[in-house]
Amino acid sequence: MFLLVKANNPVATTCHASHLLVGARVLEGLRATCYHSVAHELKENGARHEDAEVVVDSKLLTSRQPGDLPAFVREMLKAAGAA
Repeated sequence: MFLLVKANNPVATTCHASHLLVGARVLEGLRATCYHSVAHELKENGARHEDAEVVVDSKLLTSRQPGDLPAFVREMLKAAGAA
C-alpha cells in the first residue's frame, strides 16, 4: 500500500479498509474518510478526516460505509477515466 500511494497510483478504500492506510503510514496531510469507528486513527496518523460519503485527494479515494458505494463507484470510474 505504501508504494502504491507514494508512486501516485490510484488507491481506493471504503469502510474499515481505510485502516490499511494507517498501517502503511501514508496519510500525513491527506484528506480522507472512513467508517466512523476508524476516524480517530486516521486523524492520529495525520489525515485531514472529512465526514463525507466520498473524499478524493489526488489519486486517493476513500469512502465511509456501504451506503456510500454508489458515489464511491462513480468517483472510481472518474479516476479510471471511464465515466
